[in-house]
Parts: sequence; C-alpha cells; structure tokens
Amino acid sequence: MKKLLKLNIIAVLNVILGFILAIGPFGIFPVCQRLMKNGKHMMCFYSGIFLVGMAIIIIAVNLISIKFRKKIVAIIMHLLTLIFATLCYMVPHRMIPIGDKKVNGWEFGLCKDPFCLNTGNEMTCLTKTMPAVHIIIAVLIFLSIIGLIQQFLTREV
Repeated sequence: MKKLLKLNIIAVLNVILGFILAIGPFGIFPVCQRLMKNGKHMMCFYSGIFLVGMAIIIIAVNLISIKFRKKIVAIIMHLLTLIFATLCYMVPHRMIPIGDKKVNGWEFGLCKDPFCLNTGNEMTCLTKTMPAVHIIIAVLIFLSIIGLIQQFLTREV
C-alpha cells in the first residue's frame, strides 16, 4: 500500500491519457481516411501520425518519471510532457508549420473546411478527432502544471 501511495499519480494519469491519445487518431476518434483526388493522404492523416508519435513520447517520459522517483527527474518529465502536449496542439493547427506538400509530398495540418466540398461529408479530423484531442491535451497540460507546482512545493524525501 505504501508503494502505491508513493507512486506519482499524475504521471500514471499522463500515461493513461498518452495511451488514449496514441490510439485515438486511428482508432477511437479517427482522422479522415479518404484520399485526395491525386491519391495521396490529406494533411490530417499526417497530423494523426504526429499525434501518435508525440503520445508515445509522452508515455515514455511519464514511465521514466514513475520509475525514477527523484525530484529533478519529475520536474524535467513534467516540463517535457507540457512541451509535447503543447506541440500536439500547435503543429496540427499550423502554428508551427512542418512539411510542404510541394516539396516533401506531405505536411501536417487539418482540413480547411469541416465539410468536404466535393461530397458534402463531414471531415472527421475537425468534427471528431481534434475536439477529443483538445480535451486530452488540456488535461495533460493541466496535470503537468499541477505536477510542477507539487514538485516545487514539496521537499525531496
């Protein structure tokens, strides 16, 4: 029971949220799976891959935080979780542009319109994926800030 109490609950919650974020874009709340007229994937598909990659890093960082219970490790891990969660918001929204379809053949981003102009179908990246991702990111950021505050206010034992 004492080991369970010493376990960093914030890191455990971040691992769970990271797992949900990792399986979300292609499982629970999938991004658009349709191809463009030229046969390539849309930007949101690549954003989904980016989200999965960031989620795996968030999981790994928090597992390290659970394994090593030093104060400095916890502070660094909370900061890294905060940075990676923020990137999960900024990159798909093109605040930090990565890739160029003309040069690389891919780029991260979201569909421009919530409904496909050709078919009238909804673009799931805007109507399902990103609203769910925003909630997960907000909770990850909140937990990381709480974890940082907790680490700065407590003494190392």
